[in-house]
Formats: sequence, structure tokens, C-alpha cells
Amino acid sequence: MERKIFLVTLCSVLALVFMSIEANTEHKTKNPIVEKTTYDADAKVNLNPSPIQENIDDGRVLGDILMTIDLTSIGVPGDGYDNAGITWDGTYLYLVNMFNNTLYVIDPTGPSLITSFSLPHNQTWGLGHEFNLWASEYASNMCYEIAGSGYLFFFYIGTSSPGDISEWWADGELWVLAVGGSNKIYKFEISNGALLDSLGDPAWTYISQRGLSYDPYNNTFWLGGWNSNMVWEIDATTGAPLRSFSFNNIASLAYDWQSTLHPTPVLWLATNEAQNRIFMIDVDNPQPGVSEKPAKSTPLIFELSQNIPNPVKGGKTAISYTTTRKGPVRLRIYDISGRLVKTLIESSNENAGRKTVYWDCSDDNHHSVSIGIYYYKLTVNERTLTKKMIIMK
Repeated sequence: MERKIFLVTLCSVLALVFMSIEANTEHKTKNPIVEKTTYDADAKVNLNPSPIQENIDDGRVLGDILMTIDLTSIGVPGDGYDNAGITWDGTYLYLVNMFNNTLYVIDPTGPSLITSFSLPHNQTWGLGHEFNLWASEYASNMCYEIAGSGYLFFFYIGTSSPGDISEWWADGELWVLAVGGSNKIYKFEISNGALLDSLGDPAWTYISQRGLSYDPYNNTFWLGGWNSNMVWEIDATTGAPLRSFSFNNIASLAYDWQSTLHPTPVLWLATNEAQNRIFMIDVDNPQPGVSEKPAKSTPLIFELSQNIPNPVKGGKTAISYTTTRKGPVRLRIYDISGRLVKTLIESSNENAGRKTVYWDCSDDNHHSVSIGIYYYKLTVNERTLTKKMIIMK
């Protein structure tokens, strides 16, 4: 009963906090890079199977530090060596603090501390997400869902214990890092805890790791730990290492493959050291000798503007977008839970150009929608842009 009460309360508080944050965005200084985000919160597959990379700085090196968040300066308590699991949902960082067994929600654009929650199980270590947040509890070999259906399963893999947990993998499954024993990563069915697969390679299983994250864009995993002081990118099919760089005191990792704070993908890295910090790391720059020059062909360019007015206080709101090629276009509205509310555009071969569509705040059944946060998502040739709006009637 206490667990159910905790889960219901957590869901309610999160919804209220996020709505409050959105409602006050007009009073904040907007980051111009964030305004140009291409992040899709629903993305679980590669949205751009034929990427055209462009080097934005010839001086970049794999593993460069792009940002440092001093956790003490934003109000996260601790006495050093407190960081454990970290994960990322496209807007906020979620960090497990072993100092008080608490989950902290951090906005990296400030950076600022949004809120915090006491975790229901002691010695929580890893953190990741499938549809909801998941955590691993080291002492009891348990992985448990935070909110949602409250799923949990036990990690009985020889002498191993569960470490960090993946992000961005297919719904219904999680990859969990084994600390000790085999030192491999293991895939589980979340509803019943069934072991589905495992992955390892002698290049990195010779020593225990701590951090794990998945890159759906390139179908690779990132892993690393404070015992090796190394970060590896590994093939998600074979486990073979592809790239690596050194970094001290690694506690956990979270891959941001559609970064809102940097033009190219980054890796969030929490360290376990005397000064509690989170780093944003450059992982887009390839190994020397691999060309990053843009292709000669004109890339697909499209733009999604912020709806006007926003917040919407009754009546209609205008959504404008621009495409440079003729082709399939889809524009849909979703509620905060991810449920489809309204399809505004569904065209198999729309002409290029700038378009404006008006939404009357009704769903596909012509019923007025409730107040709250909504997402509108533009899909052009299977590439996606997403923005948020607020309905305040």
C-alpha cells in the first residue's frame, strides 16, 4: 500500500512541477540553441538513417568537456563521492544521490535544481528509462520502475550486481550493466524479468563498469567506470569496442543523441569524486582520419515554429512550418502522456514551402481538450521536430 501511495504521489507531483515550469517559461531568458531543438521525446528508433555530419569546429576531440555542472552550487547536498545513476529524458537530467538516497531532477540549461524525491529502496545505484524511470538497487539485486505500473524484477546473474540502466531502447525491455562477476550487460523483459540477451567483450569485461547508455542513432552502447577510468563506445550487436577515451572517476552515463544544448550528440557523465559534478562530453567527433565534411547534395531542411499564441487561452492557435522538398508531411498533437489527440496534417506528397495550420483545441472526435501541456510533432520524410504548448482556458 505504501508503495502504491508513493507511486501515485510521485506521478502527480511530477505532472504539476512540469506544468508549472512550462507556464512560467515566458518569464525566463530563453536559450537560442534550445529554441532550435530537434529533440523528439517519443523517439526510440533512428530518425535519420542517412545522416550528413558537419564538423562545427575542427579543433574538437572525442571526449572534450563541453559543460560542467557543479552540483553543490545548485543546491544538491553531499559530502563528496555521492553520485550514482544518471539518466536524461530530453529536457531534464535525473541523478541518484547516495548521500541521502534521493533522486534529483536537474535542468541543465540553467543549470538549476527542479525538484527531488526520496527513493523507496536503499542503496539505489543505477538509473535509466524505458517508458518511465527505472532504478537498480545494489544490495538486493533488484531493478524497479519509478511510477508507472510499478514493475520490478530481480537481477540474479551469478556473482554480479545491477549497475547502470540503458535509455532509448525498445519499449518493454531494459539493458542492465553487471557490476562484478561477468561484467557484461544483460537485456530483460520488464513485465516478468525474463533474461532475453547478454553482451560482452574481453576488451571491457575484464574489469567492472559503472555507466551504461544506448545510442539508437548509431545502434551502439556507451559504457565506462571508475575502475578503468575509460569510456567505450561498443557495437550493440557484437559488444566489440569501436571508440574510447579516458575519463577519471566515472559513476554513470546518459547519451543525448538529439541534444538541445549542443548542435551535435553529447554524453552526460556523472563522476564519483570529492567534488560532485556532472559533465557534458563531446562524443560526436569521430576518430582521426574519418571525414566529417558535408555531402555535396542539398540536405533536407525543415523548420517548425512556436505556436502563436502560447499559452493558448481559448480560441485557435497557429502552427507554422517550412519544408524545402516535396514529400510526405505529418503534423500531430499529443497530450503530456504521449496519447495522440489530433492529426492536423497527413499528406503523402505535400509541396515545399511555408505553411500555417490552425488548431481549435479540439481532438479528433471534435471534443474540446483539457487544460495542460501538449506536444505538436512535425514529421517530414521520417525526420521529426517537436515543440510544446500550453492550453489555459
